[in-house]
Amino acid sequence: EKLSQEAKNTELIEAAREGESKSVQLLLQAGAEAVYEGQTLSQDMILSSFEDYPKVVQLLLSHDIIKLDFYKRLTQRIRNEELIKVARAGKLRSAALLVNAGVNVNYQDKTLNSALVYASFAGQPEMVGFLLSHGWTR
Repeated sequence: EKLSQEAKNTELIEAAREGESKSVQLLLQAGAEAVYEGQTLSQDMILSSFEDYPKVVQLLLSHDIIKLDFYKRLTQRIRNEELIKVARAGKLRSAALLVNAGVNVNYQDKTLNSALVYASFAGQPEMVGFLLSHGWTR
């Protein structure tokens, strides 16, 4: 059954929200665009995908649905806090995407803790090693 452009767009948004990378890839190949009821992907949805579904974000970036400069325009604080969240959860692929997007691995939150501290307290030795090897300094 052939989907209308609006249906493809809606399905793409839903698949991205759910982290269904295979569906996202097929919908992108079928010409879907990241538009939902006249709205483009929201920053919250992109950040959520960035944290939980790095493969979906990579697909959206590779198809120019999300522009790399969009990430650069996100405030430094939001991106830095996102690194703290993924470090605590031990999500190495997400951390690598954030670091490659220019996130400051030495950022300290309002409690003066860094991603390294949170990763350490959460028992994430691989993440600790990653942060140390990607520029963490005192």
